[in-house]
Amino acid sequence: MRVAAIEGDQLALQISEMVYNKAEGVVEDIDSKKALSDSYYSEEPIYFDSEFITALKAEGAIHVVKRH
Repeated sequence: MRVAAIEGDQLALQISEMVYNKAEGVVEDIDSKKALSDSYYSEEPIYFDSEFITALKAEGAIHVVKRH
């Protein structure tokens, strides 16, 4: 997923159209620049507050955060 916008405490996230069974697949797509393409993501964002995202990271549901 990628952050499309930050609006106050809400993060608008676009979810990848690709599905992986291991985190390494996502990291490979990021490193190879495939994940930079708009077509890699859904058009409609979903919204979460920053506390929820922080909790996902703490629980291990978010494995890698990369900034471009």
